[in-house]
Amino acid sequence: MPSIRVLAKELKISMLTAKRAYDELEAEGFVNSVQGKGNFVAPQNREFLREAYLKKMEALLQEASDLAAMAGVDDEALLRMLSNMLEGRYE
Repeated sequence: MPSIRVLAKELKISMLTAKRAYDELEAEGFVNSVQGKGNFVAPQNREFLREAYLKKMEALLQEASDLAAMAGVDDEALLRMLSNMLEGRYE
């Protein structure tokens, strides 16, 4: 996570506001603050974040599938496109 100073600068807010936000996130168990090292996502919330990412990926993949169907792209071609993207060959 960005430092309090960097967060405040990027969001154009007071450092006190950024510190307060991090303190609240820590109090609610979302982040761990390590003196001199920074703020980190709390381990118990990594699975929650993973689930949220998976849900978003499913929605995006469904949208891609729907677009492929509208464009007349068959499943094999769609899978090939995805495979090529994952391998860095698709632009």
